[in-house]
Amino acid sequence: MRSNYSIMILIVIFICLLTQNALGVKIGGYGGKIIDNTEEFFKNPVGTTKEELERMTPKAKDLWGRAGRVAMPAAEKIMKERNKKKEHLTNRMKYALRPIFGDLVDRINVRYNSKMLDKWSALGYEIRLSGVDTVGQAYGYDVFLAYPKSRFNSEPADMLDLLIHEITHVQQMRNIKNTVADFGYRYFWEFKVANLNYAENKLEKEAYAMADRHGSAAYKRYISYGNVSGMIISNKDKSLAFHANGGAKHGAQIKLHSNCHSGNADCTWSWKNGMIISRKNPSLAIHAYHGAKHGAQLRLHNNCKSSNPDCTWFWEKGMIVNGGNPSLAFHAFHGAKHGAEIRLHNSCRPNNLDCSWSYKK
Repeated sequence: MRSNYSIMILIVIFICLLTQNALGVKIGGYGGKIIDNTEEFFKNPVGTTKEELERMTPKAKDLWGRAGRVAMPAAEKIMKERNKKKEHLTNRMKYALRPIFGDLVDRINVRYNSKMLDKWSALGYEIRLSGVDTVGQAYGYDVFLAYPKSRFNSEPADMLDLLIHEITHVQQMRNIKNTVADFGYRYFWEFKVANLNYAENKLEKEAYAMADRHGSAAYKRYISYGNVSGMIISNKDKSLAFHANGGAKHGAQIKLHSNCHSGNADCTWSWKNGMIISRKNPSLAIHAYHGAKHGAQLRLHNNCKSSNPDCTWFWEKGMIVNGGNPSLAFHAFHGAKHGAEIRLHNSCRPNNLDCSWSYKK
């Protein structure tokens, strides 16, 4: 979630007020104390809140956490009522993001053109949060973006960075007991630990780091989606390329060949919807024989679909990894040489040239 720390303080306290008023939920002595001092709070919300917390108990982090446990589900309810239209990630977005988040991308809903939490009113008071650069928020498995979906056409790199940031929050929520309330507790606990500094919140730092670490590769996958074609060659020996052994047909095994060229359709491939498709026969795609697992052979199959993880593959740091299990990568069995089988391996690394590949048009 992108905002500044003073805004988060206002949101925490206001949602607590709102939740008590609208839902009848109490947060123990903390909520009651704030209610009793509503007028003073709005005169100086940050100072009053911090002082009240420190005076009431030495366990200020727990108080912030309990406030977040109420605040986050209340915010989720408001955001879903305010921004009703939702849709799944496109196949192209999933292709770009699956190596990072795995099957989590199949559960994400995106609500574009969302109206963010920038104005709150209750008990005769109004809090305006206008002018804050809050362009993305995540609640449960729903990601709310202030931008239209069309922005992926003009600024795909920035939009993918934003998605990675917000889906990281979803991943954090899933890892923290998989509830919005518990994520709220942890988020505001960390906010207090960070001395009310948004940028130093551990969960925010993790989200920014994920975007920094994976944004460039996700962008490359995104722009290559459906547009890559040519030979797949070994980075260990550039004279070796993927070849449909015995010709492109159902069941043909994928092996390395030393005499491939771009005019040989048994050696050329297109990447479409995450599948590696034969240029000779577009009804055939590379498939993990008997399922994606360590040691599985790679063969051509005539009934592959992009929804089948045994048929989907992604570029990841020079490796070709499985869409359903990114720990499995294409590997030259017994080393890259003419006739070597291509199989899946669970211990590939980018610096292992038997697992490293390039595209050659």
